[in-house]
Amino acid sequence: MEKFSPTPIKDLYAFFRYAIRGYHGINFVYALRKNLSYNFQYLEYLSYSIKKYPLTDVLQRMSYKNFIIVGMGMIEAILYYKIIENNRHKNNCWEHIREVKGNEFKVNGEIFRIHHNIYKKSANPIEEEIKLHTMLHKIEDEKLLGNDHGIYGKLNRLRKLRNKIHMHMPEHNTDHDYNAFASKDYNLIIISLL
Repeated sequence: MEKFSPTPIKDLYAFFRYAIRGYHGINFVYALRKNLSYNFQYLEYLSYSIKKYPLTDVLQRMSYKNFIIVGMGMIEAILYYKIIENNRHKNNCWEHIREVKGNEFKVNGEIFRIHHNIYKKSANPIEEEIKLHTMLHKIEDEKLLGNDHGIYGKLNRLRKLRNKIHMHMPEHNTDHDYNAFASKDYNLIIISLL
């Protein structure tokens, strides 16, 4: 049996070391580069498997799903880097301590409740967590990937597919993985990663 030989991690790391520099504000850049390298090698393996082995239609679509989920994880990491590199992230000097839930009350027959959040000002601002949806908006608003508006829509489509990792949240009865993942999506993530 032929042995699969992916790009060595040291070579992938060398590439990501060149592409992902140690800018101020990026914590654990070594781990980021390593994770990108490991995941890229895994995508090479998935791509090889999809092309090499005759898979059932279901297994092929599930392979597409895994490729998209891992690929979007990589894109998310790279977008995060671009946001930090371009100083477009937010720091928060308020640390959430706790939430206080108030009692229920009625207004015009409807029931309401007020929640209060208690924050403490921190001497050291912390970087706010950025969700992929927010990253995509920020990247598009700032045109950090250029002026081609098509790429932003494509990345948003892939984000929605990536969110299908949450199997318990279909929107309707035909919203299942077999219908969601197709070769066009697999090709789209490959192009997006290039």
